Amino acid sequence: MMADALGSTSLIRQFLGWYLVVQVLALVALPLTLRLLARLPDRGYSAAKIAGILLVSVVLWLGYSYGLMRHDTGSAWLSVGVVAVLSAVVGRAELVQIWCERRLPVSWRYVVLVEVLFLAGFALWALVRAYDPAINHTEQPMDLMFMNSIWSSAAFPPQDAWLAGYPVSYYYLGYWLLTVLARLAGQPPEIAYNLGQANWYGLLLIGSFGLVYNLLALPRSSAADDTTDSGPSRSAALGGLLAAGWVAVAGNLQITLEWLYAHGVKMDALLRWVDVRNFPENAAVTNQWFIDWGWWWWRSSRVLRDVDLTGNHIEVIDEFPAFSYILGDNHPHVAAMPFAMLAVATALAIFLHRPALRSDARWWERLRAAAPLGIGGYLLVAIVTGALLFINTWDFPPYWLLTVTALAAVLLRPAGASQAPPAVN
Repeated sequence: MMADALGSTSLIRQFLGWYLVVQVLALVALPLTLRLLARLPDRGYSAAKIAGILLVSVVLWLGYSYGLMRHDTGSAWLSVGVVAVLSAVVGRAELVQIWCERRLPVSWRYVVLVEVLFLAGFALWALVRAYDPAINHTEQPMDLMFMNSIWSSAAFPPQDAWLAGYPVSYYYLGYWLLTVLARLAGQPPEIAYNLGQANWYGLLLIGSFGLVYNLLALPRSSAADDTTDSGPSRSAALGGLLAAGWVAVAGNLQITLEWLYAHGVKMDALLRWVDVRNFPENAAVTNQWFIDWGWWWWRSSRVLRDVDLTGNHIEVIDEFPAFSYILGDNHPHVAAMPFAMLAVATALAIFLHRPALRSDARWWERLRAAAPLGIGGYLLVAIVTGALLFINTWDFPPYWLLTVTALAAVLLRPAGASQAPPAVN
């Protein structure tokens, strides 16, 4: 009993420490996001946590790579200070406004909604990982190896712990992000592995929520120019919550088919038509509400089936976020999800940007003004979008194209043209 109580206390302390670190990083980055994403209805509040983690980690990575910093707790907090200063300088007008008005330039109800959603997602998945903390299957050992290699490497590139004498040859920024958070929270890699995954889950929830909320609230905000007093739009908030559920919770219909088959429902024609490999051959009628133990749920990530020219099966992996989190790998495609939401939010803010230009402005003047914050904005956009190249390379092309398209839309739009869609009655 005493051991269980002490263990529970330790887990809660680890969770709260990590949560407080994320909140500090959000506060540090908030002035900057309020400025960079100013055209969004929520002023970028839902993206502040993601941006804070990314910017602090990039500063430490650059400092460590060039020999200016060490990969230790002190340097990690120094990086927090660097980002805090830069954020305060860039967002000084926003800080003055907050100080004078004694409130954020976004509804307090919206702030509470975002914070509750993040805490709920973070706590829920931390609880799930607490009941299944083992790091012992699929790609988990490799993920932990990368984290340990980064944690203990004296210089960059980090050395591969499984191939002595060789550096890590992989896109490892996602693992770097976790080790930076681990340094700040005072947790070793084996603890940071599971807490970090729960953190990604919470960030994915608020990232997808904020993105869809901003899209749905655009007509209202453009018509009323209101971000503080009336509170968040109920329809936009509901749409954001649905989006968070669809992105982070929902999956495909394979689970429905599994449950129906487990309860003896005959649907042979349908099963032949969907043609999921090993289903129902390896399924059983169990008549249990939870279907069965084991790995039957693996089939939900292999519902697409293909064959080569000789008729042999080709495995097509079609994972979705909920599957990836249940599986428990901290692979790059999992780490990239929140930062993909940040990249889309940034592209949307660029598209909505209204640079103050004369009708006869030269092309370089238009180019400089196309991004929020001018040249500095381009640097921030490059960090946000370029980070995906190093977190999960395969995510970079679509988000780079989206960002370039948003910039092109601003450059090609006639001076003074409105970016927001008309209000919907």
